[in-house]
Amino acid sequence: MWLAPSSLFRARRARRLMLGQAGQIDLAANRAVTSDHLSVPSSICMHPDPALPPDRRNMTVASAVVDLTACRLWVTDGPPCEAEYHSYDRQA
Repeated sequence: MWLAPSSLFRARRARRLMLGQAGQIDLAANRAVTSDHLSVPSSICMHPDPALPPDRRNMTVASAVVDLTACRLWVTDGPPCEAEYHSYDRQA
């Protein structure tokens, strides 16, 4: 599996942001983390870097948050900094 060179940085950044929300992690906290733009263009929420050739540009195209207790899934159709989360509940 190929990982972008920034994957480890982004994982550490996400962990640090989540630890800052310990005990209060909800959809808003998840959205804040997945929408983070620190260290653009290698941020958690990635947007195409116009300095790179088109075939080397990356971007975040969706975000998903799962609440295992409530059996609920929230998904964006697009970058989490721009798109709205839509909720899907498990059907009984």
